[in-house]
Amino acid sequence: IALLAFVHVETGRAESALELASRSRQIFTNAFSADHWRTNMAASAEGAALAELRRFTEAEALLLRSHAVLTTDRAALPVFATNVTRRLAKL
Repeated sequence: IALLAFVHVETGRAESALELASRSRQIFTNAFSADHWRTNMAASAEGAALAELRRFTEAEALLLRSHAVLTTDRAALPVFATNVTRRLAKL
């Protein structure tokens, strides 16, 4: 679901991306924890959607938190760290 949220962000469907990313983050939080890299990957998708919706304060909080996890957790796929770094730079 989180990957689909990224696709929706990139194709200009921020509202649906936000819904998908929020749902994905909740699923990962319940399955793993709030600190898990998968949860933070979904949070970065949520932050990207919020940024596209010009809700910058909310976006920044999610992107900063997910950046901290995705850039330090060795299990996280590097592409997600790169994406969240790029999103933060655009704010």
